[in-house]
Parts: sequence; structure tokens; C-alpha cells
Amino acid sequence: RLPRLRSLTVIYIDLGSVPADAPPGGCGPIPYGVLMRPQEEAKDGDRVVRSSRFMGTYQEFVEHAKSLPGIVTPTLALWADAPVFGESDKDLAVRVEALSMLASRDVPVVIAQDSEIPELGGPTGGPWLTDAARQSLAILELGLGAKAVGGWHWNRFIVPLDQTEKGILAAHAVVGVIRPSGSRATSATGASVRKALEQHSLQVGPPPRVARLGPPTAADQAALKAHWGAFCAKLHSEGRPVGPEVPEQERARQMMEFNEFC
Repeated sequence: RLPRLRSLTVIYIDLGSVPADAPPGGCGPIPYGVLMRPQEEAKDGDRVVRSSRFMGTYQEFVEHAKSLPGIVTPTLALWADAPVFGESDKDLAVRVEALSMLASRDVPVVIAQDSEIPELGGPTGGPWLTDAARQSLAILELGLGAKAVGGWHWNRFIVPLDQTEKGILAAHAVVGVIRPSGSRATSATGASVRKALEQHSLQVGPPPRVARLGPPTAADQAALKAHWGAFCAKLHSEGRPVGPEVPEQERARQMMEFNEFC
């Protein structure tokens, strides 16, 4: 879709907290405050995609990579499912700082948040915003003055995480693009966001997590296996292919039909 694009570099920045008892210099295989060497992910002729990782705050990333202007000022940023508040006021401050710095560089940010979506045969009325997603959207609009360009949308392309009482908890369920500007966004802090939420009588604290049901029971698995066997028998009677060698388009069609069959 972008024939003139020859080189794409994606930097994964982990803004998460590092445990107090972590060894000096890092936590696990990724050293703290160090931009990892880019790895080639895909190549097509002279077109190449690379990725790298960095663990630390966005301010630390900018300081560490300031000699690489093409990386420090990205073309596009993706905020992938992380709640803006996090688990503490410290998390909030770090994440607001990142959004504020992106705003000062006029970088558009794609925001994705997980939420619950209906499951076939389950409760109706969804999809449903999680408390964390609802709070994140409030922080963006009330705390940074960042409204989604074109509004927020339920995403067609999601990643199921777990079952819930309502349906399925899905990553990337809600998406929107923000491009905040002005002093309200560029000077935002954790304290200013907290004040903005309190003025609107909104919760200021870690939002409750969605209760997950966990993996299916043995009985559920047996029932699903029986349904799949009956479905395959139906396909076979219709003269349609069954098994691991089914063409991709036919496989996608069968998955949609299987959901209705159940």
C-alpha cells in the first residue's frame, strides 16, 4: 500500500515499572535504559522492516536516542492497550509525560484499549468498555484535551484474551487517533490530570480489572470437540474439504460457519 516506503523501524517502549529488587541495569533480558540493537523482521527486495525495544520512561528514551532524530521524533506512535492510569500515581505521571512529549512534537498517536465484546450465545447488549478503557478515554479528553480525530471506534480486528461473564475480553477492541496540541497537552502532568478528573467527579485510582473466567473446563472442551466432530461430518457430507490442508479462504469460511453451527 506504500510502494515508496523502503525502511520501517518500530521501537517498542516499555513504560512499565521495574521491580525494586531488580538487578542493577535491568530487569530480565532487556537492560533498563538501553535501546536494543534493531532486528530485521521482514524483507522484500530492498524494503525492510526492523524492530527494537527500550525499557524506561519516554523521557529516558529521548535522552538515550537523541542522536537519532528519525527515531526520537517518530512519524506515528501506537499506544497499545496500556491503561493511561496504570497501577499508581507514579505510573500515571510516567504515561502522561510520554503523551505530553509526543504532543509537543506534534506526533499523531493511535490509541488502542482492551474491552469486552459479545460472544456467540452469550449476553446481548455489547460491546462494553472496561473501566480501565473508560478512564483512559476520560484522561485523554479531560486531562490533555485530546479528542479522537473522527471519534472512537470498535475495532474489527481484535485479539481475544480471555472469557468473561459478559463475553470475551479483547485487546485492541477500541481504537482512535489523537493529535493533541496546545499548552494543556504539552504541559500536562499526573497532578494536572488528577485535578481534572476530580473536578468532574471521576474515579482517580487504579480501575477494577475485568474478572476473567480462565480456560474452559474439561467438560467444555469435550462439548466443543463433539461440536467440531459433528460440524466436520456435515462438511464431509457436502463434499467440502476437511483437515489441515484446507485452503485459507475455505478455512476462514468454515470458522464463520462453525460459530453459527454451535
